[in-house]
Amino acid sequence: GSLSYQRIFLVGFAGVICWLSLVINLFIPYWSFSPSFWIRSPLQALVLPLESYVPVAGSVLFWVRMALAILFSAIGIMMMIRSLQTFGFDYMTVVYLYFPEESKLQNHEIYSVLRHPMYVGVLTAGLGGMFFTFTLYSIIFLIVFILAFYIHIHFVEEKELIQRFGKSFHEYRKNVPALVARPRKIGVFLDFLLRGPNIRESTD
Repeated sequence: GSLSYQRIFLVGFAGVICWLSLVINLFIPYWSFSPSFWIRSPLQALVLPLESYVPVAGSVLFWVRMALAILFSAIGIMMMIRSLQTFGFDYMTVVYLYFPEESKLQNHEIYSVLRHPMYVGVLTAGLGGMFFTFTLYSIIFLIVFILAFYIHIHFVEEKELIQRFGKSFHEYRKNVPALVARPRKIGVFLDFLLRGPNIRESTD
């Protein structure tokens, strides 16, 4: 219809490719590619793993951050897989907005926990990448990445959703967080993550 996205390629296909490439970037240990270059570079502090500044506890911090990297990466990847299983590739890349009359209301219970489950998966995987490299660069990059997501969600995507659905979406946005599940909804979140879609669906 008239309120379908006008920038479907950039918002959909290119957006997915861009976000996934940015997540992969967080896993790249730039220091290891050319130590001789970085050791002479004024930007060395950006790419040196932060535990190298505390040699006494460096090995302990290394294993702690590796454990966190594995944990958050696994949660993020699983969340993306579950989102694809639940909503399908066409919804994830907003292809259906070309044909809004063929779309249907998504009433899965995960939407009572988070407004953007796929984005949560992407950002959680990015958090895993940040812990994997654990450099000043990766921390700054992740912060900018989260801010970019927030700007896109708040000022682009949900602005158009409010135009499409009006007061009902505005109320939904007030009641359900975008990216961080409330403590009382953690059980529903874990159920979605571990058991997958089509286990329970909200009917309200």
